[in-house]
Amino acid sequence: MKKFSILSVLIFIVAACTCISCATLASSFLLTTGIFSGTSALSTPQQNFYAISMCSAANLEDLQEQKLQLQSQGAAGYIIFKDNEYYLLASLYDNRPDAELVKNNLHSQNVESEILELSVAGEKFSGNFAQQEKEVLQNCLKSTATTYKLLYDVAISLDTAVFSLAEAKLQCNNIYSSAVATKTNFESFFSDEALKTLADKLSFNTKVLEKLTKEEYETETQNFSSLIKLTYFRLLFDK
Repeated sequence: MKKFSILSVLIFIVAACTCISCATLASSFLLTTGIFSGTSALSTPQQNFYAISMCSAANLEDLQEQKLQLQSQGAAGYIIFKDNEYYLLASLYDNRPDAELVKNNLHSQNVESEILELSVAGEKFSGNFAQQEKEVLQNCLKSTATTYKLLYDVAISLDTAVFSLAEAKLQCNNIYSSAVATKTNFESFFSDEALKTLADKLSFNTKVLEKLTKEEYETETQNFSSLIKLTYFRLLFDK
């Protein structure tokens, strides 16, 4: 099992957040609309992300202590299973250069880490949609990516004292309200079984964000910055 030095993690969190800006995800999640034989096709491409993994193990239980320590210092502490290994993840970026910058910064603090590439599959829906229906679908398809970007920005603002804790919580409440509105708009227009996967995703997103606004921590030592980061991991990668 790979291990990391807990002492330097807090330095990593503040330094990394100060020097990194998340690229706008909207450009990566541009929706394409094609018209053929009177049918509209709306899609999002596969999106790649780059996570900082602090350690890995063959058994999930072997990461629990490190997870608790990491979350108490503001990192996500999200565990993912990939290639027959469990990885403990601290942070997430939508481009490799930002992740490399964090990895190098950690190394300068004598903390070893690795970059884990993760992907979110693209989606595509076809049908005879009216213009307003297409606009609603477009907003729904890009909602997870948009929410990740918003939460990422709030976490950085909180870690660097741009936002107070109260301001960060208010922003998270606004993000939740926006997700609820997106879900409500979808339900106002669609009940088609063919769109059930999208409906389920929108419902899942609102539930995860509601847990954030209610401050449902995993442990007593987890702080709000960690909970924000854990939330955007869950939105993107929980099944």
